[in-house]
Amino acid sequence: MKKRVLAAAIAAMCLVGTVPVSVVPITGVAENESLEQVAANKEPDKKDTITEFGTGGTWTNPEDYDFILKNMTLNDVIELSIKSDTVVLKWSDFTDYKGEDISSESSLWEKEWTFKIDDVYTLIVCGKTDVIFPDHVYLSDNSKRRIDICTDDVKAFLNKGIGEDSLSISDDIKEHFRVYETYSDENTKPERRLVQDFKSIIRYYNVPVRFVFTEYDNIDNILASAYATKKYYVVEQHDGTLQCYNEHLKEMKSNRQTIKNGETVTLPYLDIPEKAFERFNDPDFVKKYISPNVNVKNVYYLSGESSHMGTAIYYRTDKGDYVYYNHYSIGEKLFPIEDFCKYQKAISDELAKHSDENGSGDIDISDLMDLSKYELKNVAASSENIKGDANCDGQVDLSDAVMIMQALANPNKYGIEGTAEHHLSEQGKLNGDMNGDGLTVGDAQSIQRKLLGLDETDSNQNIDNSEYLFGNEPSGSVMTPQRLALNCNSFCANGETLNVKMLMGDKYTYNQEHNSYPNYDSEGYPEYSIFATENFNKIDDERLIINGKQSEFTKTFSKDDMKSLDISQKEGDYSSYYNDTAEIDFSNYTSGSTGCISFRFGWKADGENPLNPKSDFTGTSQTMYFYVGENGTGISINGAEAAKKAYDEKSDIDIMFYDSPYVKWNDKEVMSNLYEKVRKPNDEVLPIIFKLSSSPNGNFEYKGKTLEEYGKERLSQNYLKYEQLLIYGDYLKYGEDIYKTGASDGTKWVKEFYEETIDDIGEELISKYIVGGEFLKDKLEADIAELKKKANDAYNEAEKAYLKSISDKAIKQLDKQNIKYEYKTDPKRLVIYVTADEFKSLTIDNVSRYGLDTSVANGLTVDAVF
Repeated sequence: MKKRVLAAAIAAMCLVGTVPVSVVPITGVAENESLEQVAANKEPDKKDTITEFGTGGTWTNPEDYDFILKNMTLNDVIELSIKSDTVVLKWSDFTDYKGEDISSESSLWEKEWTFKIDDVYTLIVCGKTDVIFPDHVYLSDNSKRRIDICTDDVKAFLNKGIGEDSLSISDDIKEHFRVYETYSDENTKPERRLVQDFKSIIRYYNVPVRFVFTEYDNIDNILASAYATKKYYVVEQHDGTLQCYNEHLKEMKSNRQTIKNGETVTLPYLDIPEKAFERFNDPDFVKKYISPNVNVKNVYYLSGESSHMGTAIYYRTDKGDYVYYNHYSIGEKLFPIEDFCKYQKAISDELAKHSDENGSGDIDISDLMDLSKYELKNVAASSENIKGDANCDGQVDLSDAVMIMQALANPNKYGIEGTAEHHLSEQGKLNGDMNGDGLTVGDAQSIQRKLLGLDETDSNQNIDNSEYLFGNEPSGSVMTPQRLALNCNSFCANGETLNVKMLMGDKYTYNQEHNSYPNYDSEGYPEYSIFATENFNKIDDERLIINGKQSEFTKTFSKDDMKSLDISQKEGDYSSYYNDTAEIDFSNYTSGSTGCISFRFGWKADGENPLNPKSDFTGTSQTMYFYVGENGTGISINGAEAAKKAYDEKSDIDIMFYDSPYVKWNDKEVMSNLYEKVRKPNDEVLPIIFKLSSSPNGNFEYKGKTLEEYGKERLSQNYLKYEQLLIYGDYLKYGEDIYKTGASDGTKWVKEFYEETIDDIGEELISKYIVGGEFLKDKLEADIAELKKKANDAYNEAEKAYLKSISDKAIKQLDKQNIKYEYKTDPKRLVIYVTADEFKSLTIDNVSRYGLDTSVANGLTVDAVF
């Protein structure tokens, strides 16, 4: 949004009582040169006409003199828009251009001039002529879209995308609503501190919902229309109150009042339905009510008078556009955009038919349109959406992983449009997508890990959520010590071979101290092999040529080679991996062929393999998919469809098949998505997140004790006497009678055991919980719980102090290196902005891993920038 000083405020200072007789100078005309002289000097046979214009100045509009006035161009409009950033445009800013007065004859003081730019665009200037500033300067196109060039983005309008969504609030506007103070003391230099922040802020478009959705069927045209004249900012404070500001950031106060609990209460400036606002602020709304796998691109909050035309929340998603609608007559509904437009048009048509008898605006169209199918239904919780159930048989087992692999490897047979009797369905595709990034090989692997009980668990329970620099790190899925990564191009032209760089190693291969290989059977050897596969199984495919061999190629290593495979302490550092190159020839395949190739590396045992009794091989593998077209071959890790896309694009991108989520790069452990950026550096500014290592330093001191000492106080041995008493209390309450006559249940101790137990627990502790022959068991249990809680609380407090100390240190290191960063929410994290070169030289202590924050590109809100 562009900033503009209110024209009305300035105009109030510039009113004139009468129309002045002074002439506004025309560009190219000397101040003392008459119009007649200008005409005589240039084309003496033509005459002038005088037309009153604007501010009471006179616009000399020589209609017959094209050499004096010029045609308005889009570049002129852009320049005028830029000018309006610093000054308010005047009527005189338009006197150099050819225009047409289309004002109503009945209005002496309201003027409207149009300047035709081309066959598509027209500039419209309108307002009162008794002031020097027009009220509006509109740029309009032939589809009735228009904007005010003084407040809106002209270039975006020309690019057909003029509407900022309701969450894309600029940093400048956010800062306007924050309160800071300057803090300093004798030990601290003056610094600016945030003392009051808002909870949320949205852009609110005030539009007549029924009218706009009757006339337009997409948000771009709605926001560019004459209906969208008012935009507000709704700021939610932490106490739940809502404040409204206009587009110039002036707070809008309401004059409406009501009586509540016997007191007069001022109503909010905007009537915002509580339920609609709650839906808008639910980040998972579309996943709950549209699809678990839908992704929101933009969201727009639209409302006129909620009691009349209702509130609409417009969701632009990767699965089409949807509108949530809240109106007192029908409650909450969720429509695809096409159906919502039909609904509003049906209302408008019926109101037009019955306008005389239905002035209130309520109309029943239940006979014309079934609204029940637009009820909010939580599809994410639907029983038919079983995560992992790719074949939709109501359960998750290995057949679901097989279904995914079949559909990826052979979509013509097993894909959604496949010819096989049992092929993938749309619902199965949704169910099989385990992480929301589309159906990939990783989903089949996730299902297998789930069946093996290897699901990742939440280790974040003891982390304070107020911290930004600590939290869960995603764990890798690699379960063997062997590592294998691949590097190749995504497209291989006809007549060329695909060169695949293989990077491999074993992190437990070689014991340097003992010159041995302790993890392997002595009767065996490492090897790698490359072969054609289908549905996890090796097949003979003589069309596939690998290093000159048909269908399969294998290379074995000797014991002497194993030192070169050792990557212990170097895992993820690809420069330390053993590397080899495989040449793949696809020239024997016909156009339209698809398939997959397995690359396998590990330990091959001659006999029984102690590491993997079910097989003679222990290791890891990568699967490469290919699609052969007329001009070459596309390559992907994500299935045959992705390989075909790579062929269609023919972009020849350098791609990696990673062995782990993490890679070591310049002494930093980075996630593979970030490594993709830094391994081919450019001047791009990267949004990078990082987490500090939460492994505690036992020597850290807090309130006179070390963190290690706090930890020891939590150990169960400190409560051993209490827990012994909890076990034996029901018998110790009998005193010496327990070994003389025994307990009521017949239990009888020997004297020696009784005396040893008294010594172990201590008479003082026993006398506290055994009083008058009664064992106060409930009190003892409560006291044990309280003691443990105190010890845990003390440790957590000390640990939090430690984590804060190292996070403060990290922030100081960022400031010292002049690194821009910002705090983000959902989830909380700190994002730094650096180029690859800046990141290479960055030093921060205690960082566990760095990763690329991919959500920044999706427009998540920023809480604070430093």
